[in-house]
Amino acid sequence: MAKPRLRVDKTAALGFGENTARRGDNQTRWGRSRDLSKSAKRFIVAASIVLGLFSSFVVAGLPLYVFPQVDRRQYTDAIFVLGPSLQSRVSIAKSMVDAGLSDRIVISVPAGGSADDWTRQACAGETPYLVRCFTPHPFTTEGEAHYIADLSEARGWNKITVITATYHISRARFVIKQCYAGQLEMVNDTAPLPLSVWAAQYIYQTGAFFKAIGAGCSS
Repeated sequence: MAKPRLRVDKTAALGFGENTARRGDNQTRWGRSRDLSKSAKRFIVAASIVLGLFSSFVVAGLPLYVFPQVDRRQYTDAIFVLGPSLQSRVSIAKSMVDAGLSDRIVISVPAGGSADDWTRQACAGETPYLVRCFTPHPFTTEGEAHYIADLSEARGWNKITVITATYHISRARFVIKQCYAGQLEMVNDTAPLPLSVWAAQYIYQTGAFFKAIGAGCSS
């Protein structure tokens, strides 16, 4: 007696295979989607951390570089202009002399001389102002602080005014006070600056500040 043959529904079998393939494709897509989702989350977290650190850095620097402590212009034994000797800074010193707040201007210039025409003339004694020019060694805030302290002690100046850029006020005050024991007044040059300069100075001044901390008035 012949055994009954097992009939296989090829259409059903094919459908089963297709369904299995579809489920496999769906699982693959879901796995890829899950991986992409994890990568996106990691990127968002990392970006948030970087943005938070950057924002904290900017906010912390505001009272140091953007809105530093600035002193009122008043009578002083001498006015020091820190380098570079820009016209905007020298003009402040001249206006103070014209107002009778001092009669001496001391200007920091690089070894090659100042780029400002009036400063070059003043350094050569060709103006009615009493001006003394010097090149600190090294040509840094620290070098300027040493010169300021030495000259002030030699001349008996117990109160001086220092003019520099707004972003430099806090660090210059800190460094100079390490060397100069008298009364120090800081006046800022408010000439407008491009955003790129502010960004660069944020980074530079912060690094230089950390370097100056603990250094004292080292020679």
